[in-house]
Amino acid sequence: METLSFTIMFLCAIHLSYAKNILYPGESLFPNQSLVSNSSEFKFGFFTAGGPSNFSEHGTLYYYIGVWLADTVSIVQPPALDDTSGVVWVGNRENPGVKSLPSELSLSTTGDLILTQSQKLIWSSNATQAERISDTVLLLLDTGNLVLCDRTNSNKVIWQSFYHPTNTWFPGAGIGFTNIDGENKELSLVSWKDWKNPSPGIYTLEMDQSQTRGFFIRQIPENILYFGTFPAWLGIQLDIHNGLITFNYTKRSPPDVIPYFHLYSTGVLQLIHNYQMIWSTPGFNCANPNTCGPYALCYDKGTSFACECPYGFSNNSSIDTVAGSNSSAGSAGCVRNISWNCGAHFSHDSKHFSFYLLQNLVKLPANSQYLGVRSKEECESACLNNCSCTAYASGMGCNLWHGELINIVVRDDGLSGESLYIRIVVSNSKANSYRFIIGGVVFALFIFICLILLWIFRGHLLFFKRDNNNDQLGIYSYTHIKHATGNFSMNIGEGGFGSVFKGRLYNRTEIAVKKLKTIGVEEKQFRIEVQTIGMIRHANLVRLLGFCAEGNRRILVYEYMSKGSLDAYLFTEFSNILSWQERFKIAIGIARGLTYLHEECRDCIIHCDIKPENVLLDEHFSPKISDFGMAKLLGRDFSRALTTIRGTVGYLAPEWYSGEAITQRADVYSFGMVLFEIISGRRNSSAFNNIRRYPYFPLYATVKMNEGEVLCLLDEKLGGNVNVAELIRACKVAGWCIQEPEACRPSMKKVVLMLQGIISVGIPPVPKSLLNLVDAYDY
Repeated sequence: METLSFTIMFLCAIHLSYAKNILYPGESLFPNQSLVSNSSEFKFGFFTAGGPSNFSEHGTLYYYIGVWLADTVSIVQPPALDDTSGVVWVGNRENPGVKSLPSELSLSTTGDLILTQSQKLIWSSNATQAERISDTVLLLLDTGNLVLCDRTNSNKVIWQSFYHPTNTWFPGAGIGFTNIDGENKELSLVSWKDWKNPSPGIYTLEMDQSQTRGFFIRQIPENILYFGTFPAWLGIQLDIHNGLITFNYTKRSPPDVIPYFHLYSTGVLQLIHNYQMIWSTPGFNCANPNTCGPYALCYDKGTSFACECPYGFSNNSSIDTVAGSNSSAGSAGCVRNISWNCGAHFSHDSKHFSFYLLQNLVKLPANSQYLGVRSKEECESACLNNCSCTAYASGMGCNLWHGELINIVVRDDGLSGESLYIRIVVSNSKANSYRFIIGGVVFALFIFICLILLWIFRGHLLFFKRDNNNDQLGIYSYTHIKHATGNFSMNIGEGGFGSVFKGRLYNRTEIAVKKLKTIGVEEKQFRIEVQTIGMIRHANLVRLLGFCAEGNRRILVYEYMSKGSLDAYLFTEFSNILSWQERFKIAIGIARGLTYLHEECRDCIIHCDIKPENVLLDEHFSPKISDFGMAKLLGRDFSRALTTIRGTVGYLAPEWYSGEAITQRADVYSFGMVLFEIISGRRNSSAFNNIRRYPYFPLYATVKMNEGEVLCLLDEKLGGNVNVAELIRACKVAGWCIQEPEACRPSMKKVVLMLQGIISVGIPPVPKSLLNLVDAYDY
């Protein structure tokens, strides 16, 4: 830390003559004023944001003092900033000032930085009394560090913001243990409470002393959620003498912006450089506790996942809704349909509560309370008699949970796992009783009618009344599907959703039958598929012929695609080689199918999971898009939607990771990734010719395009047999489709026209994140 102190002293000395970044004793800053660093990269002053719930009602704005990146917002009046707006340090995060009252930040003659509101002290830098002097100045340095130092003796640094970090870590600063004012203190990052509230949140970034460059992300108070090590190429190093982890960076010429680590309110740590994310941990999967949120069930499917609410809970209002307000990354989880109050009239009567059993969990949630009782009955009784108890488990002893349940991960591999009983309220109102009785009668009548129909038709296929030209869906009985597939004897595919079997109807039509595993998250995928693809017809969309929904069985019946999926022809070593003509036809076909979904259906349909595995080929190698289980319907009155992250890693657009509302351009990004794989015949993420500088094929492709080379991008198996003009167009289109700003990506309708050569295509720039990846591998 001596090096850091020397750097601060030196910067103090050379910055004193510049008034724009300095505050002198007796001077003040008001809400419409700010300091600006000499580099013009940072600003310090007032900003407004949300506040703690105990201060005022929801929606009230508060004054905070802080440092932010100047390019993120222009300041005339105090800006309303949030966790994504470039705020890198907050002074009074625990004691905000009410916006409606006059506020003033002043440097006292005794050397303290003081924030007052209506002449009442709100916050102070609390410089040590022994070090206070009469000629102290406040400086905002080009490193983003805010310091108090002696005006006449630059060797005397009294206070600095780097010793009081919030949720951001800059080069030259450190995390870990160090000596400050004679005391051994731990420096760690603490997240915001949520995306619009700078109050201390529940996540911290701390140093792991057991390994070099080690760290862990902790959920307060005790649960360590994620252990990790910083990659060597980030330049992270341990200062053994001072016990701090630091990272170094040599600033390049403008407009290069200093990189920094940012701990978001969701528990995700990201390295940001030039306003782009170049490294992030943990990833958006079930290992991240905020992927699905409180009480939500996370189904981990390897390269993808899905979130569901358990029985008795519903999606929180910010999930899966049409965009109308900001949202933080990750899910807001689930909320109880009926809650209870722990007041004086609370009843422990078991008739008011029941427990819903969750089975096959990967692990139980953290922060449980262990009791020494043995039987399940005693454990359940202990939970019922405690108003704050929300769940219990009785496998190995008795464990009780109080408060929200976080990170409930359900096994998706068919193996058994842990069991958890979630407490829910049993409604005893007459209205609910009447609804239950009426619903039961209607359901019984429905089952009775279904049984009569099944008996009449004796297991044969039931169709809606239609002629041969009608495209209505068919309703199939389980008996008929079992007969058509030979008792499910011809398995042609497996996935996280279930199995696919080949079959043949009575009219000799070949079919593909998707048999879903269980009624869980697959139930939602089943409904989405029926609602989206069930009533649309297009030459480049796989056709859904009908379905079966008997009891707990969920089965989808599709037209059979004889050539299988596209990935088998691109990535399998011994498969038939697709010619360039076939590949180009497949690319245009996929683009036409997406154009129909985005622009020509009654509702806009965002597929959300475009990848080679979801492109099927018929006997003429014509492509058809399949698997609409993750699709999102978007009304024509809306341009974008907020939804939980879904899809497959490697094909996800950047806005999925940042938690922004998505549009059709998310599919455009995925199509660009698939188009690169069609051109190269290889996975984008696989090693490319052992060139360490280009670990990612889209990076190599966009760089080579800008150098005027494209033939080197073609699949070597084609032996150079290609229409060069088509290859150039395809490469350019793929490059434009993967641009990070969604506004720079073309629509799928325009993609079709560009591939056909009807409109011209310019050379796309290399996406910023890919440029950063080149820089990272240069270290």
